[in-house]
Amino acid sequence: MLDPESITLFAYVGLGPGQEFIPQFMALLAVAGTALLAILQWPFVALFRRLSRNGRIAATPSNGMMAETRMQDEQCLKAP
Repeated sequence: MLDPESITLFAYVGLGPGQEFIPQFMALLAVAGTALLAILQWPFVALFRRLSRNGRIAATPSNGMMAETRMQDEQCLKAP
């Protein structure tokens, strides 16, 4: 039988006692921060979209393709 003094155990390298919820709190904080940034960013994105539709901002190729697709969709809806 093994002698209890000769058994070596590896040390636990995780969080200490009372620190189990720190990673969960940090993840929750990141999600809340992302939601707050999305809310604060929304008016600027809406303004940019409105200005780019009126042609005041030069359309990039992706915006041009999106507008072309939008016009094709509208034509399909109007067709009998």
